[in-house]
Amino acid sequence: DLTLGGNYTWSESEGNTEGENRGSGPVPATELQYPEYKDLSWNAPEGKLLIDQTHKLGVWAIFDLFETERQRMSLSGVQRYFSGSAYSAFGPVASRNYVTNPGYNTPPASVNYYFSGRGAYRTDDITQTDLGINYSFFFGDVEVFSQVDITNIFNEDGALLVNQAVFTNANDSSLLPFNPFTETPVEGVH
Repeated sequence: DLTLGGNYTWSESEGNTEGENRGSGPVPATELQYPEYKDLSWNAPEGKLLIDQTHKLGVWAIFDLFETERQRMSLSGVQRYFSGSAYSAFGPVASRNYVTNPGYNTPPASVNYYFSGRGAYRTDDITQTDLGINYSFFFGDVEVFSQVDITNIFNEDGALLVNQAVFTNANDSSLLPFNPFTETPVEGVH
């Protein structure tokens, strides 16, 4: 009358390029485009990637309240846990102001600059508890059923997506420009 189950996934994702994202899946790498305008140490540092979510756990139980030849009713519960995902502080810098153009028709206006280590931050860990009740009625080999689910019964919440915007002179003219090849940016100045 009682069914128990569960699954667990452990995963780590490290590197220096984001090869996929939530919205579109695979994305082309840009780290090797216009190499004169960037340094991999600040444009594509190694670390935890955006898709790095170390732990995913789900456990469930289904209890059959009653079962006859023509009907069945069961109660179910699911507990989920997801560890937070990695993210970084990065923003655009106008590196072309500090590079002699080797002959590109349209050099990049700006390139990414990591102000933190790659994957230095994590979103919130998320837990969720769901309950369900299922009633089935059988007409020979045909089953007609109704299911009511109550999701997140304890109203647990957390941040899954965060605003990673970093403002620099490339997107906020009130900030001073800086040479990413020779200067260390100062928060609130650059």
